[in-house]
Amino acid sequence: MSLLNPSKGWRSSSSRLLALYSSLFVAWSGILMGVMYYEVSGYLDNLAKHSLMQRQHLFSRFQGEQLVDALAASMTFDIRGIDAYGLFDAEHRYLSGALREIPSDLPLDARIHMLADCAESDDPTLPEDSCDAVATPTLDGRWLVLVRDNGSLFAVTRIILRALFWGCP
Repeated sequence: MSLLNPSKGWRSSSSRLLALYSSLFVAWSGILMGVMYYEVSGYLDNLAKHSLMQRQHLFSRFQGEQLVDALAASMTFDIRGIDAYGLFDAEHRYLSGALREIPSDLPLDARIHMLADCAESDDPTLPEDSCDAVATPTLDGRWLVLVRDNGSLFAVTRIILRALFWGCP
């Protein structure tokens, strides 16, 4: 009884063609999954930033007690603790909201910034890790800081990445 020679099967052109097509399919699938992950995560990131911008524009129309009431009312709809706010006077002293202080690395320029460490607080529902935040002046001279947690965004992209990984050939 003779042993089979494994290299003998690769001598035929059909075997080499099959190996080439299989390699190209795996490479193409990997590229497709990477592009899909990049596009979906970029879309979700833009969606979150756009939502924060809409909140910023909405609250910029209020002043005085109307602003405090509108902020408190908006937080009743935030069941998952994704959004938070802090209202501060002109000297950056705390007035109301879950944020007790303006994050130190947040520029006061009314633009949305991604912060690596979001806020230090005793409130367990506040985002601790990465978040998008904006500090904007109000009509009556106070500062409003709006924060949106990126944890849920990262969770969704991880789910998509896991699904793409398991769908890999």
